[in-house]
Amino acid sequence: MSIVDFPGFVTDLKFHAADGGFHYHEDHHCIDITTGRQWWEIQLHPDYDCDGPLELHIVVDLDPRVQIAFEDEVNKLPEDADWPEEGFDLLLRFHWRLPPLPNSPNLLELATELSAIGGTALPLHVWAADTIATVTDDVARTVHVESEQTIPLAHLVGEHDFLDETFGLIGSVTRYLHDRAPAWLGE
Repeated sequence: MSIVDFPGFVTDLKFHAADGGFHYHEDHHCIDITTGRQWWEIQLHPDYDCDGPLELHIVVDLDPRVQIAFEDEVNKLPEDADWPEEGFDLLLRFHWRLPPLPNSPNLLELATELSAIGGTALPLHVWAADTIATVTDDVARTVHVESEQTIPLAHLVGEHDFLDETFGLIGSVTRYLHDRAPAWLGE
């Protein structure tokens, strides 16, 4: 039996998301049968605008080699020893996506404003993708905001209170994007 309760952490993550003001839509549990790598993809919307343009996609990714090395390390320790908190992490990625925006924001300004919200606790990466369906179509620009965090596997045991601060910041970023989306969409 595994020391790391990965499915339990993902379940708790969804509860924290709901408490943080998000409506859960769906999730997918994926396992690479060749490597044993597993990850969850979770689709959310802000609960105040479930049909709105903004969606939040969360990916929780665990490398099986890291999990096995962590469990080997823990099994070597005396029972009352603290579990190692460095070198054994899972990846937690947050990705906000907006639909094509006719009035796309200035990305540098957006990144600067969002960095004031996320700070060092939630570093954010802002980028855009331009697509042209056919040569006669206008450019369609979608704006994306991403953040990645590494979570020590030792933190997956017990309560996951550290997620409260994370979802507080995620809620602030979401509200900021949601409130500006109508102008960017030309509504």
